[in-house]
Amino acid sequence: MALSHDVNVWKLAIRKNRKRGHGVRWSVAGHEFSKRFTTHALADNHRTGLLQAVRKGEAFDTETGLPKSAVREHESVTSFDLACRFVDLNTRALPVVGAFGSRAGGLVSRSRRGGRAGRGRWSRG
Repeated sequence: MALSHDVNVWKLAIRKNRKRGHGVRWSVAGHEFSKRFTTHALADNHRTGLLQAVRKGEAFDTETGLPKSAVREHESVTSFDLACRFVDLNTRALPVVGAFGSRAGGLVSRSRRGGRAGRGRWSRG
């Protein structure tokens, strides 16, 4: 990941009659980047974030065009990936998961009102 402090941010570009008509353009070390948004406020928010990173003196990634803090946030591990890694590492937990799976059938077959599926609304029993 190559980093650079040579960043230029241009004013918002507006294209009428487009679904995503508000754009932000910036360059990092001579490479141009752009991102389009549906509203002016979203585009301005992204542009402001870029300008704040420039003012703080953050380095920008030359491949993605994002500040170092945003790249770190973008590459963070999701909770789903973490859960998958946990299950892969803990193979001893698989019999427990299997036992829960056989019991979960009774939980899933209940209707929204808490009764068993297939019963009538006023039936007893």
